[in-house]
Amino acid sequence: EAEWEYAAQAGTRSPYPGGHVLSPEAASYLYDEMGRRVGPGHRVAAGSFPANAFGLHDLNGAVCEWVEDVWHANYHGAPQDGAAWVEGGDPTRRVLRVGAWDYLPRLLRHSWRDALEPDQRRDNVGFRVVCERELPV
Repeated sequence: EAEWEYAAQAGTRSPYPGGHVLSPEAASYLYDEMGRRVGPGHRVAAGSFPANAFGLHDLNGAVCEWVEDVWHANYHGAPQDGAAWVEGGDPTRRVLRVGAWDYLPRLLRHSWRDALEPDQRRDNVGFRVVCERELPV
């Protein structure tokens, strides 16, 4: 979860990619906060929106993303090194990060989180494959 938020923030302090307001040009979402339809209303192809400063696309909107961490209501006692928090908490639920294409913009903030049982399936939940490699010394 910590790694996901770090990747989404990409060195910024803003709640969304590109600033403090989310635009339909920056992420896939269906309705604005006033209930007006502004987005496509469905999932879109990967890479449909501009990359963040780390070169990652579509971290906001698209789908809620599973992370490895088990659900904890807060960060008290979380690992300080960014490692997955898999001990304690509610082992029946896993953390989801950021909102999906059918969520309101306020739920697409980098910091938004929720939980779901691992055997639940929804059309707005997915995951991101991360491949890590050793950098030359």
